[in-house]
Amino acid sequence: MSLPRASLPPATSPSNAPRPPSLPNLRYEEGEALRVLESLLGASGAVSLKPDLALPEVRPALLEVGADRIRRAVLRFLTDEGGFRERQFLRDGTRVTGRVWDSHLGEGLQLRYTYITEALWIGLTRVLPGLQGKAQAPERKAPKNLRELVPPGAAGTGDWVFLALADGNLGALTLPQEERVALQRKLRAVSPLAALFALEADAPQDELQGFLLPLTERPASRLVECLEERLAARWLQVLGRAYRTWEEPARLVARWTTHGRVLRAWLGALDQARRMDLARPLLRAAAALSTEVFPGGGDAVRQRLSATLGLRNLREREDLLAAVAAVVGVGTELLRERELLGQERYGDDRYDEAQVYLRDVQTTLAPSRRGLEELTRALANTLG
Repeated sequence: MSLPRASLPPATSPSNAPRPPSLPNLRYEEGEALRVLESLLGASGAVSLKPDLALPEVRPALLEVGADRIRRAVLRFLTDEGGFRERQFLRDGTRVTGRVWDSHLGEGLQLRYTYITEALWIGLTRVLPGLQGKAQAPERKAPKNLRELVPPGAAGTGDWVFLALADGNLGALTLPQEERVALQRKLRAVSPLAALFALEADAPQDELQGFLLPLTERPASRLVECLEERLAARWLQVLGRAYRTWEEPARLVARWTTHGRVLRAWLGALDQARRMDLARPLLRAAAALSTEVFPGGGDAVRQRLSATLGLRNLREREDLLAAVAAVVGVGTELLRERELLGQERYGDDRYDEAQVYLRDVQTTLAPSRRGLEELTRALANTLG
């Protein structure tokens, strides 16, 4: 039995969200399953289950409570930030002004859940006791590969949000690193929203652009409209962590290369879909690079990267600088896109889109252009 499918009415907001059902009498192991779910949703801290915990059956009562908690957590995730500000959006290529939860903007938002959400939640509940005891009892038989907890099939928009939340909260389950990384890769391969939040995906840029493209199309584009501020904040967090945390140079190069590839693939998807009104998170992140991710100026950033422990030769140093420069270069591409869309004239196909984007660039990225250009020059792949 899968979780009930859910949809949000056009003007759903925290004020008219449905009340939770009364809590039925649940068994001990069902209560533990809900604790696992709350951790995946980011609503509680670390969870440790008893080694002998078993969930032999999944009763409808447990699924009903779990489905309600998932729907409410996803709704909070979508509505907590940014709903009060008026913005410009595109609807069928035409500019529309309003708040993200205004009824005339919300038409068509459907959150659809499939068996994928239930399989991950229940599957983790069943294998977690063995995984958490693995470090203490090496002789314990290893459980099934966690990637198998995510079944094949097309995921729904609700699944995408749930998997993105789970991806960001797996640390609360204290999984062994190898198993956690393998599961995160699978979540990001199924949910484009998870991949976008994490700036991690195992695919060439052209394939990745196609993978992210559905997020630019309704109804999924509504998710991006609701999560603008969360996306920008998460990207700055991911990039800041990559800059502050030491890793072996080859791993650092791979990490920065992946981050840059995802950002460029997303920009390419927005341009392909003619939805540059969804570029606000990119603009905000690019504007904050010189202050929040790389403080101290371009020369200081170059010197710090050049002094990374483990660099063996000039080639490795230049590879690292080039990988970081590719991330910074997304800001340059955004400015270049402004010049291209600035050529659109009234009556052209992308005129309304261009007007929204030009306004966003002017208010968000243009004031930080000097700092961005300084970073770009400092990270230029030149010998010296």
